[in-house]
Amino acid sequence: MPSKLQFYSQLADQTARQLTGSLQAWTGFLTTAARLYKYPYHEQLMIYAQRPEATACADYELWNKIMHRYVRRRSQGIALIDASGDSPRLKYVFDVSDTGGGQRSHRPYLWEYRDEHHDAVTAAMERRFAVSADGDLARQREALAKGKGVRREAESEGSRIAGVERSPAGQTSGPTNKNLVRP
Repeated sequence: MPSKLQFYSQLADQTARQLTGSLQAWTGFLTTAARLYKYPYHEQLMIYAQRPEATACADYELWNKIMHRYVRRRSQGIALIDASGDSPRLKYVFDVSDTGGGQRSHRPYLWEYRDEHHDAVTAAMERRFAVSADGDLARQREALAKGKGVRREAESEGSRIAGVERSPAGQTSGPTNKNLVRP
């Protein structure tokens, strides 16, 4: 029976491979990633695999001490692989939907795209990625995705992102520090 760390590593690997299988899966991931833009890709992937509807995630301490919110009893944490130390370990975050608050609690600010953001967003994408689409955001995103080879990159990087190594026989050996993508 695999350890929890191995289980979540395999889950990340499987999810990374499935993302490129359909437009619906890829769009679902991008929707989750857009809400959790401050997290690195490998953590967005883990959150998507476990709670695709998550909107604002933080660890237990941040919810309690900074946001003055409590994590509800029996809430299921979202496991993330932390490779910042000597050996990988699991750390857990909770979505805002797992929390409650009193008079002093803070609700996280959730940015959302609105029509009035259109010009600023397309201009920023053109500057950052050198992809012009004459103000058409959908064409701009499509050109960006084609130019970056999203599908090919996701397939080739899946195992590395998930933090697993493959043996010559194709079996996973679990996460390692050297191949886990870090923020």
